[in-house]
Formats: sequence, C-alpha cells, structure tokens
Amino acid sequence: MKKVISALTCCLFVCCCSILPTYASDIYDESNLISSECETAMQEIIDEVRETYDFDICVVTVDDYGSEVTMRSYTDDLYTQLYNDSDGVILVLSLDTRDWYISTEGYGDFAINDYCLDQMEEKVISDFSSGDYDEGFYDFVYYSSLFVKEAKTDTPYTYSHEYKEFTDIFEYLIYIVVGSVVVSILYVVSLSKQMNTIRANDSAGNYLSRETFNLTDSNDRFLYSHVSKTVKPKNNGGGGGRGGGGGSSGGRGGKF
Repeated sequence: MKKVISALTCCLFVCCCSILPTYASDIYDESNLISSECETAMQEIIDEVRETYDFDICVVTVDDYGSEVTMRSYTDDLYTQLYNDSDGVILVLSLDTRDWYISTEGYGDFAINDYCLDQMEEKVISDFSSGDYDEGFYDFVYYSSLFVKEAKTDTPYTYSHEYKEFTDIFEYLIYIVVGSVVVSILYVVSLSKQMNTIRANDSAGNYLSRETFNLTDSNDRFLYSHVSKTVKPKNNGGGGGRGGGGGSSGGRGGKF
C-alpha cells in the first residue's frame, strides 16, 4: 500500500511540474565558455532588467557562425528570432573565428548608444582577449543594465554625460584635496611675505630734514613724445563650424 501511495505521489509531482511555467534562458553557451555560477548571476540581472524596464539582454556563444553571412547579419537575425525585434541588446561571440558583435534593437539604440558601445569595447572585449570569459560576459550584462537604468531614469550616458567608475570619482576627490592643500600653502606663504614690513628705501628724500631743505622752484618738462598707430584689422566674417550630431550605429563588432 505504501508503494502505491509513493508511486501516486511521484506521478502527481511530475504532473505538477509539467504544468508550471518555464522560463527560457537568455544565455546560449554553445561553446561552453561560461561557468554555471556566472550564468546564474547574469540571469538574475537579466530578469530584473526585463521586469523593471521591459528590456532584453542576451548572450550567445557559438563555435562558428558560418561563412555565408556576416557576423552583423547573423547577430541581428538571431536577435529577431529570439525576441521578435523587442527592445534589447545581444552579444554574440564566435570562438573559432574570434569574432564578436553587439547588436542593439529598438530602445537599445538610444540607451546603449555609440558612447556606451565604446565603453563596452574597452571593458568587455579586453576580458575576452585575455581568456577571462566569465568576467567579460558578466561585465557585458552588468554594464548593459547600468546603461539602460540611466537612460530610463535620467538621460543616457553620452560623451557629454560620461559614466564614472567609483575609482574615477575617488581619483577626482584626491585631486580636489591635493589642489586645496596647494592653494592653502600658497596663501600662507603670501600672508607671511606681507607680514615682513622691512623694506629697502631707494629714495634719499626720506632722510632729508624738512627744516634744512627748501624747494624754491619747480616745473614739469616734457622731454620726449612718441605716438604709434596700429591699423585696425577688418572683420571678414567667418567663424568656427558647428559639429553635427550622430545617432547610434545600432551595433559594434570586431575581433578579440
């Protein structure tokens, strides 16, 4: 009887599991470059960004994407198949050819613009080049979430609104402190010089007695006169040109 109950319990458990909703992973690691711990950490960030900002982040590794298409078209088509052109960003890395490509879609063009792609290339691709794939993929997901959050809550990071690391802020504070100390030292030195009232007297008049010196005649004599003229340059107009703005390219790729 106990065996029958146990069997029924197992069947019920399997049935319950089969009707529970399953969530597709946003990490497709065909080349087995990412550890399970890193996948878990990245998926948590991805789920939070999707739930909070309705934005998709995807990571894909392949051995070879094929020679019949470009890496860009392969990445764009893959994102369309997975997310149907929803707002998001995808990173695809091809291990055999050592190609990488980041493609932005919809709101991703605005949130992860050219400036953000510059930051990605600097911070992420260097990890791939050194073989630290966990660090590189995690950085991609992490910075994507930061860029999207900034764009949604304030303004996107741009060349005029740069992203600052904590180390950059710390260095900036050090510069402020050092500059303040230097200014303070110069100010103290200046005050100390003003306190020194001993001065050399170059005029003999101060040593003359007023009772013994009588000026009987005085006049001003203009000895020399010289007038110089400078031609005023004509205003020919002109001026600096105004630089044009540019939008996001929608993606970035290369070798690592």
